[in-house]
Amino acid sequence: MEAVAHHHHPERVPQETLDAVAVVHVANYLAHENPVRPRAEGDSDSYSYLKPDPAYLEKLGLTDQIPAWNEFAEEAAIDMRDGPKRETRRALETTKK
Repeated sequence: MEAVAHHHHPERVPQETLDAVAVVHVANYLAHENPVRPRAEGDSDSYSYLKPDPAYLEKLGLTDQIPAWNEFAEEAAIDMRDGPKRETRRALETTKK
């Protein structure tokens, strides 16, 4: 419950390492940055999420990981929207045989 209750303001929960609150906080940000369904023209999503505080990410040692996680989230959103990439489909088909 703590992770859900505090994911918009994780700094309210004392922590020194990656925990459920931080994971949900970052996942929320990544999901909003890489939506599966494109936003309608003129829609603002600013009320729905806050970008992670750089000092908070640095304190948890996550700063360097965000770009890779964002790239993964972007690819996942594209896969969910358009279906897996050709290479991914091929790999899935190979494992099913």
